[in-house]
Amino acid sequence: MYNGKTVDENVELMEIALSTEHRWLDEWNEDGYENLYPKYKNGGCKAKLAKEQFKKLDETMINIQ
Repeated sequence: MYNGKTVDENVELMEIALSTEHRWLDEWNEDGYENLYPKYKNGGCKAKLAKEQFKKLDETMINIQ
């Protein structure tokens, strides 16, 4: 979003659902980048993102900062 992309463009770029984009945006606005990572250490639900998706998210976030 920092590069002037719309929500729809980000959904396409990240290959995610629109609801996921809005949730991520809410979490980002709440506590920034760190809030996008899972909030558990041991146990809990598995991450919904695959390792490749986390890597893509990291690369995208680094490129817009």
